[in-house]
Formats: sequence, C-alpha cells, structure tokens
Amino acid sequence: MFRAYPIFMLLLCLSVRPAIYPIGVSKSCSSIATGCQDTAKPKQSNPAQPAPIFSFAEKMPEFDGGVTALLKYTKEHTIYPLTKDSIVSGTVIVSFVVTKDGKAINPKVLKGIPGKIYYDTESIRLVKGMPLWKPGTMNGRPVDVQYNLPISFVNGR
Repeated sequence: MFRAYPIFMLLLCLSVRPAIYPIGVSKSCSSIATGCQDTAKPKQSNPAQPAPIFSFAEKMPEFDGGVTALLKYTKEHTIYPLTKDSIVSGTVIVSFVVTKDGKAINPKVLKGIPGKIYYDTESIRLVKGMPLWKPGTMNGRPVDVQYNLPISFVNGR
C-alpha cells in the first residue's frame, strides 16, 4: 500500500543523495546541521607545469630593431640551393614561440612550398638562429607568445 511521506522527509532524502565529483574529490555529510564539507585538499600548483602559451598578448613580441631589421635578417641569412631546378618563388609560414626570455623556440612549418622541402627546412633554420626578441607582455609581465612569420623566397635570390 502507498504511504504519503511528509514533504520535509522527501527533501531531506534529495539533499543527501550522492553527487558526482572529479576523481580525488569527495563530499561527506557528517550531519544535516553542519552541512556538507569538501574533504579533498586544495590542489597545489605543480612547479614543473609549463607556463601557458598565448596566441595574442597586450604587447606582441617584437624583433630587436623592428620589422625592417627582421626582413634584413632573413634576407642576409637565407641560403638558397645552387641548382637551377630549385629556383622557385613562394612563401613559407613558420609558427614558433617567443619565450619570456625572448628566445624563438619550437618552430613548425604551417604552410610550405609544395614539393620544395628545402625551403621548409631553411625557414626552420632561420628561426632557430634568430637573435633574442623583445618578449610579449600581459599585464606588464613577460609571457610566452606564439608567433607566425611568413618568409618569402623570391626566384632563388
């Protein structure tokens, strides 16, 4: 036979039902008067955890000397192959991270010249050999910022 429970008993049962929490976090309810309290300890930050890499910063990284110095650097340090069949025109887009210290690290080719692997490797070599940059900043502090750089190769020269 069906019994009618008072409404407060029904609410009490619903308030102490188990909940789903992330692994390592549990809830315990010692009494209804004190309520439920988290038994998990707060997470401590891991010092080995890498800093976030921003794709945009308040002040973006800048090559020492500006854009003209960057163009001059790429023009002076590019090594073209000597064979006639390797003369091409095109642009390679390289993505890399400018660290808090101004170093250009982790270069990757986003877009290369089809069928011309040499120009991809040359672009990566150029980025790895770059002098220090002025780092990007967020809230006045230097941060790691991802930077995309197009490098143009014009008729082998």
